[in-house]
Amino acid sequence: MHAPYLANRYFRNVIHCKASCSALKAFNTWKKDLYAISLALTALAILVSGRQRKAFLFVSTSLCLAGV
Repeated sequence: MHAPYLANRYFRNVIHCKASCSALKAFNTWKKDLYAISLALTALAILVSGRQRKAFLFVSTSLCLAGV
């Protein structure tokens, strides 16, 4: 893989630096996992009947979407 714009330091570093490449992959994995968890929590919040539980699950969902 090559950098489309060689003066761009981001692409040069991520392509050639193993630590940066693995950190970027780990970040993307966390992002996908948190998104999946937030979808599951949203579905669960819709199915739950209690008002307090529903509010808690929607707050948890928003935190997962925010990446906290």
